[in-house]
Amino acid sequence: MNFAQIVVTVITVLISGGLLTLIGDRLKRKDAKEDKNDEVKKKLDDMEKSFTEQIQGVKDDVKALSDIQAEKSAIDARRDILRFNDELLNDVSHSHEMFMQIMDDIATYDKYCNDHDKFVNGRTVQASSNIRRTYERLFDNHKIVS
Repeated sequence: MNFAQIVVTVITVLISGGLLTLIGDRLKRKDAKEDKNDEVKKKLDDMEKSFTEQIQGVKDDVKALSDIQAEKSAIDARRDILRFNDELLNDVSHSHEMFMQIMDDIATYDKYCNDHDKFVNGRTVQASSNIRRTYERLFDNHKIVS
């Protein structure tokens, strides 16, 4: 047997003895790893999408609660304005600090009404005007000190 025949025989034995099987197994394992990686990537993408949707849901809930709280604050301010005006009409005296607080309530209520067209408005127009006039009259006559 010459060298060329030996090489051909060795190659034939290697190929028939499992080299192709070994190479095939390696390729199959590589494909299996890639399939697993693709599966893991898909699961991660699905989780990210789910988390994003959940976070958006929480943001929407927080926004809704914030809107509810802002409307409640406006309603509370309206009630305080109307009560304060009733007290003025019944000759109840108020401190400067109470006048300042009610002025803040008027500003809060007016801003909310301006920012929310659908909110029922116009319920404190005369009351707010009377409160301002009364404050100015008391201030001008030195009956209230700033």
